Amino acid sequence: MAQKVSGKSIITKFIFFAILIIFLASFISGYIIYYQSKQKQIASVYDDLATRILTFQDSIVKTKDLPLKDKILMMASSPIFIEDAAQKKDTGSGALFKKRLNMTPEFELLALAGLDYKVISSVSRIQQQLPDLQEILIDIDTLKPGVAYVEPYLTKDFPYFVYYTPVVKDNVVKGVLIALVDGHKLLVNVNSVFTRHKYHKAETTCSSCHTGEKSLENVGFPMIFDKDGVLLISPIHGDKSLVGEEKQFKEIYDQIKAKLANTDKYEGEITYKGKEFICSFAKFEINRLPMLIGMLKNKNYVLATIERGRFLSITITAALVLIIILFSIIYLRKTLSPLKELSVTMEKVMEGNYDVRAKAEGDDEFGQLSKGFNEMLDRITKYIQTQEDVDRMQKQVIALLEVVSNAADGDLTVQAEVTADELGSVADAFNMMTENMRSLINDIKTAGSSIVDATEKLLLSAEQTSKGAQIQIDELKDADSRIERFKELSIKLNEMAQKTVEIIKDASINASKSLELLDNTVDAMFNVKRFSQMASKKVKALGEKSLAIGDITGVISDISNQTNILALNAAIEAARAGEYGQGFSVVADEIRKLAERSSKATKEIADLIKSIQCETAETVKLVEESTVNIEVSSGIIEKTGDSIKNINTVLISSSDAVSEMAEGIATQAKEAESVAETIKHVREISEKTVEDVKNTNRIIATLSQLSEMFKEAVDKFKVEK
Repeated sequence: MAQKVSGKSIITKFIFFAILIIFLASFISGYIIYYQSKQKQIASVYDDLATRILTFQDSIVKTKDLPLKDKILMMASSPIFIEDAAQKKDTGSGALFKKRLNMTPEFELLALAGLDYKVISSVSRIQQQLPDLQEILIDIDTLKPGVAYVEPYLTKDFPYFVYYTPVVKDNVVKGVLIALVDGHKLLVNVNSVFTRHKYHKAETTCSSCHTGEKSLENVGFPMIFDKDGVLLISPIHGDKSLVGEEKQFKEIYDQIKAKLANTDKYEGEITYKGKEFICSFAKFEINRLPMLIGMLKNKNYVLATIERGRFLSITITAALVLIIILFSIIYLRKTLSPLKELSVTMEKVMEGNYDVRAKAEGDDEFGQLSKGFNEMLDRITKYIQTQEDVDRMQKQVIALLEVVSNAADGDLTVQAEVTADELGSVADAFNMMTENMRSLINDIKTAGSSIVDATEKLLLSAEQTSKGAQIQIDELKDADSRIERFKELSIKLNEMAQKTVEIIKDASINASKSLELLDNTVDAMFNVKRFSQMASKKVKALGEKSLAIGDITGVISDISNQTNILALNAAIEAARAGEYGQGFSVVADEIRKLAERSSKATKEIADLIKSIQCETAETVKLVEESTVNIEVSSGIIEKTGDSIKNINTVLISSSDAVSEMAEGIATQAKEAESVAETIKHVREISEKTVEDVKNTNRIIATLSQLSEMFKEAVDKFKVEK
């Protein structure tokens, strides 16, 4: 007798494996999509925060260099301020301050101070008194004419930026012109920068929209701390900067301070009031005020859309699984219950009860089989006449039951013997049913094989993803090392540029000194030229006077000649006079001798005058040549001075260019450090991705094993001989 057959185990196994495969496939695909979306969203937030901080730093630099500096420089050139600073008293600067303050609404206070930083005159819109300027401003000896300076002085009682510039008279610093700008205006710039992005227009205040569930703690907010942890600016604490002695938001500051202990920038997660925040913070300094600037984003707010998508995905997956379960149970019960009912009926017939009938429901193969079986029983009951017919019929029924039992055990290759009697139609209907079952099982096997193949491909794809992520990690490490080398090179270039600036400044100073010496030399050459010209005139005059002396000596020579002739005539006359003329002869002889000595002396004087005239002519010629040479030398020195001026101008321009280059290199070094931090963060994400892919591989491997088990379960159905 055939054993009792139950289709419960087959139905249960089929439903279990089908549901398990569907659930695992849905879970893995959903998890991969969720994880990738989450990491992409977080990386996008980090990039957005870093970009906003860099934009804010640039805007702060530009803000403190607004035309306010030009305005205070223009005021410092006013003669009234210069004269009052020189005299150290208010002779008109106070009245002029009132006009300037009305014309410049950006300034809250204008003041003129002396070399000791004591206020000479001032005009103010505010009630606060100026603090000790020596504590705020740099040493007056270091102030450079024509340069405006700015110092932040953010305290609870005096939150202002101090603009100042030296007042100069005759290139000498006589005092300092001071202006105050409200520090609260910085908050407007903070909000405008941090609220500006593609999904949000720039706002100067956050109080209008961030209320209730959309409060800043549930969305995000920027913050600026000083070096002591005092919160300087944050819209989360109102629309004005909070500058106080109490350390606000200490929970955030302590976490950020620890993260920035050995670096200038941090990107990561922190906890505030039990909530997780994604944040980006960087060190920044305005003149001599070091600050920590950053922005926080509520992690739940950032991932809200992804979490909603994940919840929706899980809900849809669960609903689909439930629908498939219900459909499978209903379909399999409806499909296999007639076979079970037919098997029970056959067992009763085997026991000799020919009055039982199978439930014939539906027009499918099972319904037709049940109807045929019932018709067979009707005919058997009607036509059984002998024990031999009963025995034959019972054997046929037993044989048919064995075939049905084998089919119920999974062997769908069995065929019932089709006879010409009443059981023939039942056997024929059964054979048709098993053929349809074989076709169904073959389709299930094909689907199972497809699932196995898809699982293997998914496993292969995950392994390739893991390899690609590992390659990405290696490349990121290489990029990180290159960025570090680039950063070191930028630092060295910056140091070299600073040294170059110092060398150029020294060269410029030396050029200025050389230019000053050349100016003195030019002045000396002009004096030499002037004195040479005067000497030339004097020598020429001396030559002219020597000519006059020559004329006089000529006259003297003529007189001497005449005297000599006169003495000769007197001697002749004395000789004629005889004895009476002897005395006169002696006188005439003395006159002759005197005339000869005069003639000789006159000749010597004439020769000496001629020599003096020759020397004078040569001296005049030399003086004129010296004058020409001095004029040529003066021209050369003037050209040399112009060249040194040009060199000095080029040196100043080169100094400015090299300074800008040094600033650019320093900015480049900071950007390189920012890129290095981003690469490090991406590498951490990639490493985490590799770990998650490994976990996914294990899940996929488990899925592959379950698919194999499902295939083995389906293979229990024998569909081919």
